[in-house]
Amino acid sequence: MKPKTMILMILAIVCGLVASYMTSQLIAQNKEEVVVLKTKDKMTQWSTIKDPEQQFEEVAILKKNAPTNPVHPADWKSAQSVLRGRRIKTTMDKDTVLTEDHLLKKEVSGIDGMLDKGKRAISIPISADRAVAFFVVPGSKVDVIHTVNSVPQVLLENVLVLAIDLSTQRAEDRVGAPGATATLQMDNTEQVLKMAAARDRGTLSLVMRPPGDESQAKTDEPLASIAPPPPIAPPPPPFEDPKEEPKATPVVKAAPVKWIDISNGAQPGLRRIFTLDKDGNVVDVKDRAFEEIRQDIKAKAAEKAPVEKPEKVDDK
Repeated sequence: MKPKTMILMILAIVCGLVASYMTSQLIAQNKEEVVVLKTKDKMTQWSTIKDPEQQFEEVAILKKNAPTNPVHPADWKSAQSVLRGRRIKTTMDKDTVLTEDHLLKKEVSGIDGMLDKGKRAISIPISADRAVAFFVVPGSKVDVIHTVNSVPQVLLENVLVLAIDLSTQRAEDRVGAPGATATLQMDNTEQVLKMAAARDRGTLSLVMRPPGDESQAKTDEPLASIAPPPPIAPPPPPFEDPKEEPKATPVVKAAPVKWIDISNGAQPGLRRIFTLDKDGNVVDVKDRAFEEIRQDIKAKAAEKAPVEKPEKVDDK
């Protein structure tokens, strides 16, 4: 066989092998599958992923049909940490493949997705001296101290801090989180009412707990050794000279009297006066002449009349 023919045969064999390999690879790629997460039911816009295993299912689809950025953690435990609390940015129908385009960023998802069933969230005002110099950060566990009239007591223990102001994440470049409010997780509505009542009466302080410390205080009664400060005494009254109060003149009630006038022609008229007791019985009878009564009236009128001063007479 001629060398030229031999070379052509070898080239043909090589090309055939290459073509066969490329064809097999193309067929394999068309049949390659990937596992993705699909929604079990319709999910509306802004809804929160609370339990990935209950809301999604793992489905194998052809790789060529998969979206460019599917979300698929290695296992459901990883899915809990990656997806729990995330918000859905757009409405997703049933059997929709979950992608990063469907999710809001974790840091802007809000705290409602962080709450388990039955839990509640409430905010309280904080300051540096009442929040461990702002070392309290999202994720910290704290005890809440309520102080009224300088008497402190433990209000709640082992409370999770969900956010400081609008931040639900710890800043990687800072050890603290300055802010004006702290959002705390409550276990039930009773704790919410307890916290709300304390927030409007007295002051609240946060005490940091070490990680993993689940111990409880021995008592939740107020500290009896710390008594409230005594009330400030009022100022003494201004000094005044004692003045004698005028003695009241006793009022003597006159005995009630009644009278009748008696006239008998040429005889001078008389007034018969009857003195009565409190029960209306006659205790005394006296007769007085009309002329005597007139004289008494004139005398009393003269006593009440003003005295006229005599005019000065000029001797010149």
